Amino acid sequence: MHPIDDTPWNQGPKIIVAFDIGNTQATVSFAHLRPGSPPCIHTVCQWPGQQNQGGEAKVPTLTWYDSAGQARAFGAEARTFSVLDQAEDCGWCLAKNFKQHLYPRAMRGQHIVELDPLPTQVSMEQIYADFMSYLFRHTRAFFCERIIDGERSWQSLQDTIDFAITYPSQWGIVEQGLLRYAMVKAGIVPSLRASQERVHFVSEALAAAHLCLVHANPVKDLKVSDKIIICDAGESSANTTLYSVDETEPLICLREACTPSRKVTGELFVKRNAQVFFTKLFTDAGLDEESIAGYVDDALESFACEAMRSFEHDSEDKRISVGGRRFTNAQLNVRRGSLILKGTQIQKFFEPCVTEVVESVVSQLEGHMVQHVFLIGKFGESSYLRQRLNEEINRKGLKVTTISDSPSKRIVDGAVIWLVRHVAATRTTRFAFGVETRIDVEPIEIPKIGRKVVPSPSGPKYEGGWAEIISKVSTFFKPMTRPLETVVIGQDVGEFGGNYSDLLPSLYDKHTSLDGLLAIDLCLRWTGIPTDVYRG
Repeated sequence: MHPIDDTPWNQGPKIIVAFDIGNTQATVSFAHLRPGSPPCIHTVCQWPGQQNQGGEAKVPTLTWYDSAGQARAFGAEARTFSVLDQAEDCGWCLAKNFKQHLYPRAMRGQHIVELDPLPTQVSMEQIYADFMSYLFRHTRAFFCERIIDGERSWQSLQDTIDFAITYPSQWGIVEQGLLRYAMVKAGIVPSLRASQERVHFVSEALAAAHLCLVHANPVKDLKVSDKIIICDAGESSANTTLYSVDETEPLICLREACTPSRKVTGELFVKRNAQVFFTKLFTDAGLDEESIAGYVDDALESFACEAMRSFEHDSEDKRISVGGRRFTNAQLNVRRGSLILKGTQIQKFFEPCVTEVVESVVSQLEGHMVQHVFLIGKFGESSYLRQRLNEEINRKGLKVTTISDSPSKRIVDGAVIWLVRHVAATRTTRFAFGVETRIDVEPIEIPKIGRKVVPSPSGPKYEGGWAEIISKVSTFFKPMTRPLETVVIGQDVGEFGGNYSDLLPSLYDKHTSLDGLLAIDLCLRWTGIPTDVYRG
């Protein structure tokens, strides 16, 4: 249990639950708000299959499905020997890394290295519904066991629970809509209308910002117009966001000062570089395949647990444990299970990934006077990354402030803080939002050449025009409305990130066909505060 602040809760009793579902692991935190008591965060740390791991909060994002499309095992249990044997005997299919499949089409080629196949008989919506149901079911059990009079409190408040779901900044209204539908399908909320009131979406970057606001001392001195950078360097991506402080009283109000930067990099890729090196090292030594596989696993585990965190400079050599105390190989320079790895070689593992993180921070610094730079996430614990980033930003008079990825400082906790404190933040649009229209044949312009001409009551028109509702890279501080002269009922709403002259069906995503007024309202809600949106 970790307090958010010392201010007592002055409203009625309430439960807030936050989900952070990552590519490989998921976490859940909640707050039980009681009048007169300071808000505290509880992280669920009791999952089936992890009872012997000392209260591990992260649960693997895994689900086994049988041939009928029914979910059979989740999380850590999906890795147990008994489940693996049953899955092999019965021909089950494993859904893993399914979050990657949800990235918008325009982002996939840029950010996804390799997609794992998913069970063909199960929809993405169903996979999320099943996994969220699993998370929620065990969250309830944990709450009732750990909170005084938990069963009665849950029963009385369960119909008013508010939910916060973290999501990558690059996701839009389609991805958020799927998660909202999944919450309904899982039975966590009873209807879409209820989900619009109780399910809230917070970007991972914004959740990270609120985590920093609570756990970092420098923010106590923040002033209006100050700027802070949050770099969330995780396992497989680094998201860097520049925020401007618009208000400090009664609550800190943040807004995105520019479009965030996202790099596909992280400790996963450092490990992959190390794996390639170790595989070649043991292969060149003429070892058999079984020995190579075993030694590579040993070396990677030792590197990840010890050298990877502590490495700071290329002058530091590190000891890597491999093969046990009885393993000695002069050709490999291994003595009694200890391999000396040169610092210059370790630096090669890190450098491509570290360079991308540093570049993402520097890109957000350009043209702005920044007061604080925060580094969080699993990769953010790397001493080498911190040292390299400090080298770069020290020239601008800045220093990295780190927020350790310890049990008390998780992104999911930031999501709880965001929802509890209602700290407003604006969004910067990453796409232009609008509708497809028909345009006049006259005058003839280059972009019109080759377009299909269709008849209309007012004369011949070209198809493929673009009527913009919200422009790309627009910043909104509050919900907004815009009067429209004409409303087209049943029109598709699209999001578009290309050039107007290139507007072809393959270049923009059409969202679900909606009543025109609802579609426009959907777009405007997405850019405002709160950041949650809905599908009709």
